[in-house]
Amino acid sequence: MGNLQTFVPGMVLCDRYELASVLGRGVMGQVWQARDLSLERPVAVKAVAAELLAVPSSREAAPARFHPRRPFLVPQGPRPV
Repeated sequence: MGNLQTFVPGMVLCDRYELASVLGRGVMGQVWQARDLSLERPVAVKAVAAELLAVPSSREAAPARFHPRRPFLVPQGPRPV
């Protein structure tokens, strides 16, 4: 698996998404069960492997891999709770 920033249960991303547990792992990254603290509902958060976003062409193509009506967030860094 690629280089991933260390994510842990309880970590809050973008002051909004609290990570709960890993739902799956793969070459592209991890998918976490999380909670949207603003809307108070469960969500899934995909953590993309850093090397996939390191190359400009890959970084520009990444949002196209996700549903067009779903936000694509690039957190500035996680904040532990």
